[in-house]
Amino acid sequence: MRLIAFVVAAAAMSGCGLAGRVYIAFFWADSETPDAGFTCTAPNVPALTAIVRGRYYETLPGRYTLSYSYTTPPVGPQSLSLVLAASETMLGQEHVYYNVTLRKLSPPTVARFP
Repeated sequence: MRLIAFVVAAAAMSGCGLAGRVYIAFFWADSETPDAGFTCTAPNVPALTAIVRGRYYETLPGRYTLSYSYTTPPVGPQSLSLVLAASETMLGQEHVYYNVTLRKLSPPTVARFP
């Protein structure tokens, strides 16, 4: 028990915290998936055909690019720079979830929880 208290105290004094994990999920507005292209440079994001709408995929913190387009009507490519950040806490881990909603005729939106 003293060892755990020492590790926590040492982390607090050194400014080190525990970084949580980062997750990303994709949603298609109007249930229309991009049919002319989809690229996301974040690690562990599968190809468009393998993405399950609303399923979270664990990835890494960082700056990534997302682009997608449609063939009917010709729209695109829409592009977005994603900055995914982990939360750092002193005790325990707080995971961060990003919801990316792709829209056919307007820019995509990103919501971060918590």
